Formats: sequence, structure tokens, C-alpha cells
Amino acid sequence: MKQSQRIVKNALSGVSAEFLGGGVSLLTLLIVARSVGVEGFGILSFVLAFSGLFQLVADFGLSNILVREISTHREQLDRYLGAAKSLIWILSTLTFIVMIVGIHWVGRSPEIVRLTTVMGLAVMAMFHVTGYAAVFRAFEAMELNALGFVLHKIFILGFVLISIYRDGGLLGIVLSHLAANLAFWGLNYTLVRRRYIRPRLIVDPRLWWALLVEAYPLGIGMILRRATWHVDVLILTWLSTPAAVGLYHAAYKIIQSVSLVPMALSIPLFPVFSRLAGTSPDKLWTAYHKSLKFLGVISLPFTVGLGVLSGRIIGTFYGAAYLPSAPALSVLSGVVVLLFPTSLYLYLFTALGRQRVYTLCVGASLGINILLDLALIPFYGFMGACYATLASEIVLFGLGYYGLIKLGGPALFLEVLWRPMLGSVLFGLVLYLLKGASWTWIFFGGGAGMVLYGGILLVLKTFSSQDWMLIKEGFGARLYGSRAA
Repeated sequence: MKQSQRIVKNALSGVSAEFLGGGVSLLTLLIVARSVGVEGFGILSFVLAFSGLFQLVADFGLSNILVREISTHREQLDRYLGAAKSLIWILSTLTFIVMIVGIHWVGRSPEIVRLTTVMGLAVMAMFHVTGYAAVFRAFEAMELNALGFVLHKIFILGFVLISIYRDGGLLGIVLSHLAANLAFWGLNYTLVRRRYIRPRLIVDPRLWWALLVEAYPLGIGMILRRATWHVDVLILTWLSTPAAVGLYHAAYKIIQSVSLVPMALSIPLFPVFSRLAGTSPDKLWTAYHKSLKFLGVISLPFTVGLGVLSGRIIGTFYGAAYLPSAPALSVLSGVVVLLFPTSLYLYLFTALGRQRVYTLCVGASLGINILLDLALIPFYGFMGACYATLASEIVLFGLGYYGLIKLGGPALFLEVLWRPMLGSVLFGLVLYLLKGASWTWIFFGGGAGMVLYGGILLVLKTFSSQDWMLIKEGFGARLYGSRAA
């Protein structure tokens, strides 16, 4: 299978999984939000945000360094996985202890401490999941990651429904996450054992140190990046009410669900970037340029659709009680178009061995986010958090783009994206004219708008002949796979 075919196969697997799993996850979120109410949803949002920060503290960039090393040294899979497995046990245990100390230190209620403790165990389990998932990513078997992702979301939904049926409350919700994560851990272990190698613990302090030295700049960057996704909820909890947190989080979770799409599209590129960075820098920048174009074409309709239809989306999915969060979704929709290009930064800077640049960019973005949160939330409530988030994402995009240019990357953002920008404006106009109509009219009208969008891309020759050749070759992966079978 050619490289372009592997990329398309893995991207299709990832995107399909994100749509299926993301749909199940969104359904779970809506069920939970309606079940626990606005204030209960605010409390749960704090617990998920607090525990989510520690998940990346436990990982500390190790899984991505593991992908890079295994993808370039596949013959040493047993050594790298064994050492990483023992290191994961050490890091996850230490993180759990720090997390429990931290939730007591911030002085939250006994209920929140209990909920956070359970979620801490779930975080430990998820770290082990990512360790095994790194093997699938290194071998470019993203279909296995896709399978696990979808099943994990189904596990959560099933356990949540059981919890709600048995009136388990918020504790039942977090126990559902723990049970699903343990099941996911067992699934990934079984797949690695049957397809690649029987995982074993290897105590290798020298390799631990080598992995940590490479991982820590990236790990700090990933922690800071995760912090930008949760800091608004934490500061809102401090400066505002649980209801305000719930309204903000209702809109923000939709953006987080959409963010899984660029993540799924970017992950298959990491092994490719890693190999090209060491062998052919010119081809690396060509791959980046084409990736940026395709991601831009996909991202703009998402941004326009969420912005124009924010009120309809919130009212339909969350109910009338959450309608005040519609303006929040409208503002946050601007984040989506930035998430697609910035999703490449983690993998590009890591492939280039410049993890520190990524960390500095994310750190600056987080600093802007915190400062603006503190300045705007007292005056504008949860809308202030929305403005801060959008501003911080703009800063991250600008700094990362400048950093890539300084490393030799092409400054072609506007040249690549002005055509899809024009098409998205017309697509948005179609949706704006239909936003007061029924969902049936919006669905068919939106489809017509997408046809118009695609036509504009074709007329303006957005894709070169080489782009079309890669698309044709890449989608031949499906035919290749069927023949191989």
C-alpha cells in the first residue's frame, strides 16, 4: 500500500470513528445534561476539567514520543513498549496521589472530592490505554484505534444509562467513566497481545530517562494545551456560579466534539512527518502545505454552520433551559477554523525535534487565556470566557505559524485558503436564509449550500493536478484493501 493510501485509510478510519464515537459521546452528554440539570452539569464540568488536566500530567508527552520511536525502530517494539509500560505505572500512580492532594488543597466540597477521586482512577486507566494505542499509531493501524474509540464511547453510554435508570446521580456518572476506561484498557491490551507482541514489564532506568528527556518539553506543551481547554471552566467556577459554568460548558462541549475531527485527520500524518523530517525536509513542507489546504477546506463549513445555527443547535439538543448559551456557541464557532491548522503543530514540531517551540507557543496562548478570563469574566460572565478562548486560539495559531516559517516552512496560509473562505461565505448566506425554517429545510438547503461550496472550489481551481492525483491515489486504498482481502 502506498503512503498516500495509508494516510487516507487511516484518516478515513479516524474520521469515521470520530463521527460515530463523537455522536455517541454527544448523545451521552445531552442525556447527562438533561438528567442532572444546569447546576449539576456545572459541578460535573468542574470534575471533568480538573481530572482532565491530570490525564496529560500522567502522560507527559510519553505516548507521542513512543509513537515516534517505534515508527522509526519497529524492530525494538518489545523494548520500548516494555519500558514504557513500567514507566506508565510509576507516572500514573504519582499523578493520582498529586491529584487527590490537589482536590483537597483547593477546598472543594466532600461530594466533589469523592467524584474527583473516582475520576482520578479513570484517568490512571486511560493513561495505560494511550500507551497501547501508541503501538497502533506507530504501525499506522488507525483502524484499531478507531474501533477502540467507538467501543469506549458505547461503553460510557451504556453505563451512564444504567446509572440514570438506577438513580445513581453524579457518582453514577463518574463510575460509568471508570468502568468504560477499564474495559477500554483491557481491549487495547488484548489487541496488542494478539496482533503484535505480548506486553511485558521491563525495568530500564536508562531508557526511562531517555524517553522522559525527549517527552518533557512536549509533555509540558500538551499539559498547557489541555489547560487552555479547561482553564475557563476552572476560573468560571471560582468567579461565577455553577449555572454559568453549565451554560458555558454546554456550548464548549460542542466545540470539543468538533475538535476530534482535526485530531483524527492529523494523527495519521505524525509517522509520515517523523520519517520525512529525517530524510527529506522539502517533502515534509510539501506534505504540510497540502495538509493545511485540505484541513482548511474541511474546517470552514464547520465554523460557518455552528456560527449561523448556534441558537437552533443549542435549543434542539440541550433544551430551552440552555438557550442562553447560544451566543457562546456563536462566538466559539470561530475557534473551529483555528483548531484544524493548529492540530498539526504538535506533530510537526515533534517530528522536527522542536518540541520546546510548541511548548512556548501553547504557554503564551494559555497565559493570554488566563489574563483575559480574569479581566472579562467579572464583567461579561461566561461570555467573557468565550472571548478569552477565541483570543487565545488566535494567539496560538499566529505564534505557531510564525515558528514554522522560521524553521523553513512556507508562508502560504492566505494563498491556500482564500478560495474556501469565499465559498464558505456563500454557504453561510444559504444557512442564514434558512435558519428560521424547519430542520428538514435546513438539511436540504445546507446540502445545496455544500454543493455550491464545492462548485466554487472547483471553479477557482483550489486543487492542483498533483492534489487530484494524490486524492485519486489515496482513495484507491479502499480498492486496494478489498483486493488484498
